Amino acid sequence: RHSKPSNNPHENIYDLYAICYHHGDDLETGHYTAACKNPYDARWYKFDDSRVTPVDDENVYTDLVNNSAYMLFYRRKKPNVVHTCSTEEGGHWA
Repeated sequence: RHSKPSNNPHENIYDLYAICYHHGDDLETGHYTAACKNPYDARWYKFDDSRVTPVDDENVYTDLVNNSAYMLFYRRKKPNVVHTCSTEEGGHWA
């Protein structure tokens, strides 16, 4: 469920930011709902037609990631950039 932080600066890390759910017997019928993480307050909200409800922070992943999850949407985090410079004489920082 939750990955451990990596010390490899070249490894991509992704954040889950939305989930689409399908409720029904097959993909041609049924009902679709969604859950999205608000980038401004970092809280999750469930969307069901015209109803929007906040998700309890303590149960976010157990409440959201379940068998009715149809599609998961991930966003790549910005990579950790390691800046280096030369301090040797004759380097471009002379």
